Order: sequence, then C-alpha cells, then structure tokens
Amino acid sequence: MHYEETAHNAVLWAHYTDDELAHLHQSVVASLDPQEMSLVLAWILPSSAAQERLALLSDMRMHAPPPVFDSVLGLARAKLSTTDWHKLAKGLGLPAAPQVWPEYVAAH
Repeated sequence: MHYEETAHNAVLWAHYTDDELAHLHQSVVASLDPQEMSLVLAWILPSSAAQERLALLSDMRMHAPPPVFDSVLGLARAKLSTTDWHKLAKGLGLPAAPQVWPEYVAAH
C-alpha cells in the first residue's frame, strides 16, 4: 500500500488532474457489478480508518440509490467491530444499537 500511495500516486498526479482522477475512479467503481462491489467493500470497510469509512459512506449516501446504500450499511454492520460500527453510525446520524437497526432500515 505504501508503494502504491507514494510511487504510483506520484505518477498519476504528474499526468492527470484531480478531476480526471476522480472521473477515472468513478468509472472503475461504476464498472463493478454488485457482487464485485460487495466483495471489495467487505475488505475495504473494516480496513479503512474511521474518517475514510465515514467519507466513503457519506458520499454513497448522497449518490447511490437508497437500496444500494442500505445494502452497504448492512455489510458494514456485519463486517465492522462494534466500536467501528458505533463510530460510523454516529457519524452518519444512525442508531448504532443492533436491535434498533432492522427497524430503522424498514422505516427508511
């Protein structure tokens, strides 16, 4: 990861603008089918720092269809530790208690 985030990023930033890189990223994400995305997120969500995870899900909340966002929340709930889930839920303004979560999803 360190090599990717230093050497590779340096080459990308030397040849592309931030807007071009964002567009490329969006194109890659859009090319993933739901099964691939679930597999990727199953690794990314528990491995990301709390702020990165919150930023990712906040962006998804704004741009993804509600059923997709709800599915990702369910995956996050299943994959994150209790502490990490509580941080994410608090950041998103969601109830953190597992017994509350199904009722929240059903209502929203």
